[in-house]
Amino acid sequence: MEIWQVPAEQERYLLGLSPDAPLDDLYPEPVGEDQLRRISYLSGIAKALRILHRGEFAHQRVNLPNANALFGGKTPLAYMAEGGIERLRNVRRLLDARTAGN
Repeated sequence: MEIWQVPAEQERYLLGLSPDAPLDDLYPEPVGEDQLRRISYLSGIAKALRILHRGEFAHQRVNLPNANALFGGKTPLAYMAEGGIERLRNVRRLLDARTAGN
């Protein structure tokens, strides 16, 4: 999240945390299934971006407007932050397909 320069409010939302949850130390709070799935999607998105784009552009890509119909001209980060876990899954699937050559 830090590499993507995600604001704290969006970070909490993307991770499925409450608005006042601390971000620097989640321990000893148990991580739920929903949060694990979100972390998995976000990790996969980051990995796919590093495969598809080299260098700093891989980190910047989520903050750049995207012409793909899925995003409607928004940034991938804005798209993911405006929806639920389904949007994280959609981005992950899109990037997985692209890394597979589809």
